[in-house]
Amino acid sequence: MHAPHRKFPTLASLSASQIAAIRTIPPHGQAAVHTTEARRPVGIFIAPDHYARERAEVFRKVPVAVTLSSMLPEPKMFLALDAYDLPILLSRGEDGQVKAFLNACQHKGAKVVERADAFKGGRVSCPYHAWTYNLAGELAGVPRQEVFPSLDKHEHGLAPLACHEAGGFIWVMLDREAEPDFSAITPNWWAISTPWACPMRTCSATSDSRSMPTGSWSSSLSSRATTCRGCTRLPLAACLPMSPPS
Repeated sequence: MHAPHRKFPTLASLSASQIAAIRTIPPHGQAAVHTTEARRPVGIFIAPDHYARERAEVFRKVPVAVTLSSMLPEPKMFLALDAYDLPILLSRGEDGQVKAFLNACQHKGAKVVERADAFKGGRVSCPYHAWTYNLAGELAGVPRQEVFPSLDKHEHGLAPLACHEAGGFIWVMLDREAEPDFSAITPNWWAISTPWACPMRTCSATSDSRSMPTGSWSSSLSSRATTCRGCTRLPLAACLPMSPPS
């Protein structure tokens, strides 16, 4: 079986502002290295109950970056991924706007999309009973709808998640009940953030974008605060301005 084909940004695909941002990155030998001598109990890195609290009180309450914008490079595309144990389906509509949903069919709860790569399409169908959804997450088709005489398709679309696209990332609120607040995420958030502020340490060029960390956030971070885990000699900022060129 061949690995899914992926599109990766190249210099020719970047905008002038993205290239200018990359050229501001200092050489590896001149990059600042942030260190700390603090000690922490090992349990905060590996204890399941500690991670459960982090997931409930941190990752589900604030926006998290689930993938790079460049992983949905064109309109009318879908991408399924798992973010902190939650199945998510992203779509980029014909207007270029990104939407996020729980990747769970409203019929029996099965994953609507199981493939890991981004793909073009106007609709997706659940492999279980072929309920079909469009790019807006609306229920567009139900086989043998006559057996569901009271079904209102307008009330059975995919469960939406608040999302926002900025700084080359797609950000999602994982808790549907939490008040979404994307005010701190600006187009140049990465330029003013500390190295530890980036929640995504894996370079798109060397990793499978389907899965975000499923363990403690601390164990997912690179030991080098200024470098990307996927390309250990490249400063982290080089992996950030990867949104589609404007």
